[in-house]
Amino acid sequence: MSALPATPPAPSHDVLVVDDPDVGKGARTTLWTVRLLGDAGYRPYVMTPDPRSMAAASRRCAGRLPLSRDADEQAVREAVAGASSRRRYVAVLATGDRGVLALHPGHAGLIDKRELAGRVADAGLTSPETWIVADRAEAMTVLDGSSLPLVVKPACGHGARVAPDRATFERSIAGPFPMLVQPFLDEPISSVAGVRHRGRFLALVHQRFTRIWPPDAGMASASVTTPPDLELEERIGVLLDDYEGVFQVQFIGTHVMDVNLRVYASLSLARAAGVNLPAIYCDAARGISGTMRRARTGVTYRWFDGDIRHVASEVRSGHLTWRDAASILRPRPGTVRGGPESVSDPGPLAVRLRAELAALGKRSR
Repeated sequence: MSALPATPPAPSHDVLVVDDPDVGKGARTTLWTVRLLGDAGYRPYVMTPDPRSMAAASRRCAGRLPLSRDADEQAVREAVAGASSRRRYVAVLATGDRGVLALHPGHAGLIDKRELAGRVADAGLTSPETWIVADRAEAMTVLDGSSLPLVVKPACGHGARVAPDRATFERSIAGPFPMLVQPFLDEPISSVAGVRHRGRFLALVHQRFTRIWPPDAGMASASVTTPPDLELEERIGVLLDDYEGVFQVQFIGTHVMDVNLRVYASLSLARAAGVNLPAIYCDAARGISGTMRRARTGVTYRWFDGDIRHVASEVRSGHLTWRDAASILRPRPGTVRGGPESVSDPGPLAVRLRAELAALGKRSR
C-alpha cells in the first residue's frame, strides 16, 4: 500500500505577546495589542509576570504564560524560546524595552540613548542637546553649567523626569548610571508609527499629541492623526534600516525624542484610523503583505484615565478653570478610547477596578 501524502500543517494564527517585566508600564499596551490581534482573527497568548494582568483578562486572550518579574534580556529570550518550542507562533511582539532587546539585540543602538543621537544624525534628523553623565558628580557639573528646567533620563528604557529646580534635579539623579541630561523643550510632541518589513513600510500613521500624562514627560492622553510628512518618512526609513516589526518614533518639535521598536500605548488610534499595526505585521510574517497603508487623518484619541489626571493637574496649577476642564473632558463622538473600558470586553476594566480598590484599602490602612 502506498503511503498517503503528508498533509501540510495549518497556518498558525497564534501570536506571543511579551509583557513588560516592569509590571504596570506595559499594561495598557499589552491589552490593546491583544485586543487588536483578536479583532483580526489571531489568537494572542500573553507572557506576563502579573497574575492580575488586564491583557490576560481580555476575552480575546487565548492564554497566559508566566514570566519572572525580575527577568533580564537573557531570561526573556530563554522564556520565549521555551514557549516557542511548545507552540508554533506566527510572530512574537514585545511591549517593553527588555523584550525588544531580547528579540532584536542587533538593534540595541536605537534603544540605548547613548548611541541614538549618532544614528539620528546619520539619518539626517536631529536630537536635543544631550549630556551623558557617568555619576552624580558629572550630573551636578552639567547642572552648574546649564539653565533649568532640565530633563533626566535613563540611558535605556523609560522614566524621564523633568527637574524645574535644583532640589528636584538632585533627587532625579539617583541612578542607575549612566544617565542622560537634556534641556527641557516646550515644543509640540508628535510621532510617526507603523510597520516595517523587508526594508519597506507596510503601514504608517502620523499623530500629534494634544495632551500628555504625566504633564511634563508622559504618554499621549489625547492625540489626533495628522497628514503624512513624506520627507520625514524617508529619513525614518534610513534610521530604522533593516529593522522589522511595529515601531514608533517620537518627536519633540523637530527633534527625535525616542525610538520604540515595539507596540505602543495608543495603538487603538491607529486601528480606528484604518491601520491595525500588530495584525499587519503578523500578516506579513505569514507572507501576506499588500500595498502600503496609511492612517486616515483627523481621527481623535483619548486615554480617559490619563486625560482626567492631566486636566486635574492643570486646574490645580491654575492653568485651567473648572469651566475649561469640563469643556475638555466632555464626551466627543468618534473619539477612540485608549483605556481598558469596553462593553464587549469587560474583564480588563474589572481587573483594573479591583487593583484600584486594593490600593485604596492599603492607603486607608
